[in-house]
Amino acid sequence: MKKSITLAATAAALFASANAAPVLDGGWFGDQIDDVGINSASSPYVFTLTNDAFFRITDAFIPGDDLVVNNNGSLLFDPGFAAFPMGFGDNIDADTPWTDMDFESGEILLTAGMYSITVQGDGAAGLPAGFFVRLDSASEIPVPAAAPLMLAGLGAIAARRRKKTA
Repeated sequence: MKKSITLAATAAALFASANAAPVLDGGWFGDQIDDVGINSASSPYVFTLTNDAFFRITDAFIPGDDLVVNNNGSLLFDPGFAAFPMGFGDNIDADTPWTDMDFESGEILLTAGMYSITVQGDGAAGLPAGFFVRLDSASEIPVPAAAPLMLAGLGAIAARRRKKTA
């Protein structure tokens, strides 16, 4: 009986981790590729966005892997070897490659909707190939304080022109 409960708990834990996904604004989420051309251990990442968000990915541990990100079986994007100016401060193991040109890293803005994202890779630096992903809310672009004043001025000019032509 005790052995059955332990096996059931272990199976439940494995099932939960196999279906894990990055959490919106939850920081870096670690995953790995175990074989070439096969989805990563935790993908697909299935989630629904009600607002725009950035999906970010970075190779980790050993540089040289080529990662490919798909959504519903179609290419979403193929990150390049880009160094971002700064990390996020929540995981040094992910932030370090994110800011290093030797590691493949990238981001894409996702619009509101349903997603089933998978990650595959070539394992060029060896297998298993670890990487991190994160899902961050897209910040709204603030309206400059002068914008309402400018719009009021443009409205006044348009009204003045209409008055002259009448």
